[in-house]
Amino acid sequence: PADLEATNKPFHHVYSPDGKTLLTKGEATGLYPHHKGIFYGFNKITYGDGKSCDTWHYQGKAFQSAKKVLNEDAGKDAARHRVAIDWHGEDGEVFAHEEREVTIRRKTHNGVEGWRIDFDSHLATTDGKPIHLDGDPQHAGFHIRAAQEVADQKPPNTYYLRTDGKGKEGGT
Repeated sequence: PADLEATNKPFHHVYSPDGKTLLTKGEATGLYPHHKGIFYGFNKITYGDGKSCDTWHYQGKAFQSAKKVLNEDAGKDAARHRVAIDWHGEDGEVFAHEEREVTIRRKTHNGVEGWRIDFDSHLATTDGKPIHLDGDPQHAGFHIRAAQEVADQKPPNTYYLRTDGKGKEGGT
């Protein structure tokens, strides 16, 4: 329980290509301490026979736990990490099992070399009943949290770089 803030959901870190600089937030401090690395969760989940929980904020006894590393491999141009994760509900019971894979590959696009991160997840309930995953945009789905120094910047110094180009400085 004392470490729940830091361990309530599995997250994956991203380092610079030389391995020296952590590019994602790692510490449970600063602005939004429960947002770290690359992570996946929802703050409005319903499952079973009308049960509900929030695995994002670890409300009640809800959380996610990394159970086992299924596969790891790395080379000069790619790396892959596959893990088994249990999702625990309102009473701490396991209501779903997830297999998650994070893959990073060296890529060239329009003559610019960079890295691509793929995130794949398969989530299945333990009882075979439907599950509803929901939440607001800040607390639902797949997220990547940049290092704390990015959050410490105030608009207009920040912008989003999306597939359609650079967003407006200070935009959301």
